[in-house]
Amino acid sequence: MQNGKAENLASLLSDIFSGKTGATAPLPALAPGMRPATIQSPPTPGQPGQAAQPASAAPVQPPGRTSFEGDGTTVSKDVRVIADKDNNALVILASPTDYDKIESAIRKLDVVPRQVLIEVLIAEVTLTDDLQYGIDWFINARSGLSMGGSGRPEPNVTRGTLNLGGLPSTPTGVVPAFAGLQLINTLGGDVRGVLNALGRDSRLKIVSSPTLMVIDNQKATIQVGKKVPTLSSTQTGVNTGSGVISNINYLETGVLLTVTPRVNAGGRITLEINQEVSDASKTDSSTIDSPTISRRQAQSMVTTQSGETLVFGGLIQTQRSFGTSGIPILSKIPIIGGAFGSQTFNETKTELVLLITPKLIADTAHARDALEEVRRKMPALESVMPKAVVFPPAVKPGPVAPNPPPAANAKPNPPVPGAAPLLTPVPVVPPAVSPPAAPAATPAPGR
Repeated sequence: MQNGKAENLASLLSDIFSGKTGATAPLPALAPGMRPATIQSPPTPGQPGQAAQPASAAPVQPPGRTSFEGDGTTVSKDVRVIADKDNNALVILASPTDYDKIESAIRKLDVVPRQVLIEVLIAEVTLTDDLQYGIDWFINARSGLSMGGSGRPEPNVTRGTLNLGGLPSTPTGVVPAFAGLQLINTLGGDVRGVLNALGRDSRLKIVSSPTLMVIDNQKATIQVGKKVPTLSSTQTGVNTGSGVISNINYLETGVLLTVTPRVNAGGRITLEINQEVSDASKTDSSTIDSPTISRRQAQSMVTTQSGETLVFGGLIQTQRSFGTSGIPILSKIPIIGGAFGSQTFNETKTELVLLITPKLIADTAHARDALEEVRRKMPALESVMPKAVVFPPAVKPGPVAPNPPPAANAKPNPPVPGAAPLLTPVPVVPPAVSPPAAPAATPAPGR
């Protein structure tokens, strides 16, 4: 297999060629080395007992392998396709005719999956004055739309611009019509303008801004946060001198975002979004020595074009705090203590805004453009991220034409005046062979 999983493709081929439809539940299998058990209920008084029937053992597949056989109509019954999970390969036992059918189906199914680049911006906006009912109500009020009340557009400001100094007054007693996460804008122009102005006004906090790549129809998860210890239970020992035993659990807090994109043939992207933001704070409502976890979670499914920005809002949270200050001892005196101190009550509303921009990555050119865009947004990564290099297509060398033989009446080229003389080839003379040495003279015998 080049792109997909062998097990998934084998299951799909099984539905096509074996006559089975849909996924079936896995059959029970015996553990290695075990024998089938015999199950028998005791006979009812007055009735004869029945013979015990041994439990039939289902065929056990080798670990990491699945297989199926043909149905005899589309392909013959002798066809077997085995998926090897360890090697991510398909083993096919079939005749040449059946093999061609299965191979054609594999080539159409085992294709390069498309990818989606998802840019996310999670911001928390403090809702005060004109924004106390949320960003959605504010934008609709500026455009003259009704959102649970009568909004009045500002006469001297056109849609798409922002002037926080001349906002319309908010009608009193208006209840917003939303109660959770909802789609605000599919282009994000108005919302981005509001967020930019709120950032200059110190009413905007960027919670997270992740960017991730995910394969079509696969789930992408990003989590940024920390584990917070919480007290789950306490137990006092029964023995004398034993203390209190506390059980502590660690809960994940922070930003958790799960996105599953699905791309259709026309390039439209459907997003399944599951977003959660949690935070730990001091517990003031009870005497339990454990933090309070505040959680905001929402799920949604939307469809958009590649490159469009989806803006979600409506997750509004209210935080209330009480405080006292004054002269020690005197401010605690009943009745007259209020003259020596003061009490404060603060209420803060925040709205969680989620901006998602999916971009379809269909080929290497789109991936290269996405990499360059990320590099432009993050200049500090210029020295770390490699630049995209485009290599020219390789040219295969062709056959070399043989040199033509010299003509019979060809004459050597005349020497060119002023040119260096050509070197005259010198014949190689083998070295002279020295004659064999004469044998040494044998001395004459003595007389």
